[in-house]
Amino acid sequence: FQVQQQWIKFWQLPNAQPFDDIAAYFGERIALYFVWVAHYTTWLAYAALAGVIAWIWTAAEATSNSIGVALFALFATIWATLFSNAW
Repeated sequence: FQVQQQWIKFWQLPNAQPFDDIAAYFGERIALYFVWVAHYTTWLAYAALAGVIAWIWTAAEATSNSIGVALFALFATIWATLFSNAW
């Protein structure tokens, strides 16, 4: 019950979850999953922001051969590498 009071809050950032309490209640395997999801969600926010910028750029040029698409592909490659290394 204590985990439930601290855990599910809409305004709380993904990395601010009570991972130690989750591990104590559910076990380390489940807690590791939640730590990974929090890490992924945090990093995915940056990719989403870059994707929106690339989409706006491509829509503004009215072509699918926009430089924004190529830059987003480059960003996604670098993002994936950094994400994996940070984990």
